[in-house]
Amino acid sequence: MIINLSSEYKIITDDMQFVVQKMNIIQKGKTTKDENVGKENWTNIGYFPKLNQSIQFVSKHILLTNDELSTIIDKLNNIELQLKGMNTMLELRSK
Repeated sequence: MIINLSSEYKIITDDMQFVVQKMNIIQKGKTTKDENVGKENWTNIGYFPKLNQSIQFVSKHILLTNDELSTIIDKLNNIELQLKGMNTMLELRSK
């Protein structure tokens, strides 16, 4: 299962855990091939046994890695909207 929380964060699952991934843009470096510069790369940033723990981690990660309050609020609001949408879909399917 893949849960896209935003353009920057997603949660993927395997048969044992929930894995939080963050999207990064590959920057030019000594060992980076030129054809890879500017491409998207998803990096695993956390492993959790429960979905709610992974969602809480994403919120905490946003708070710790951003400096501007407006950026933090925007990112958390976007994730909240995604989660509400998922809840609505699940409620509709259970009826």
